[in-house]
Amino acid sequence: MFLDAAIPYLVFHDHRTEAGRRRLPIHPAILPILRYRHKHPVEDGYLFRGGKNKIGDKRSPRLARPFRELLNELQIPAGYGFHSFRRTFVDLLATANASELHAAKLVGHTIKTLTYGLYASNRLPLDHARRIMTECVNYPTVPEF
Repeated sequence: MFLDAAIPYLVFHDHRTEAGRRRLPIHPAILPILRYRHKHPVEDGYLFRGGKNKIGDKRSPRLARPFRELLNELQIPAGYGFHSFRRTFVDLLATANASELHAAKLVGHTIKTLTYGLYASNRLPLDHARRIMTECVNYPTVPEF
């Protein structure tokens, strides 16, 4: 996490696709949550506790419970989980008429078309990605912890 950068951002290291490896600006509304976790880190250094599950996958399937624990700690009601936030984010981009190309790049999806999928960069410049996020996505304000 680069919380003190001019444009705070996260680095994703998803090794399944090139699109999954990216820098993503942090939406200003969730910055307090990430600052809280940074001040109160978990033992393995990740945003959430992790490790290998029964089938050998290293992290993603194991994030649900720790993410739920963090949401509980922040008093976010039951019924919301990681993919709830991801779906909401994409729905808000769509409602605001963000291009599907930009939405795919923000969430780390591979573009399947020849022109954009084969020849275009998988990354948006941080300032451009932040502008799209802040213009298209409005979350309720989270208090500082």
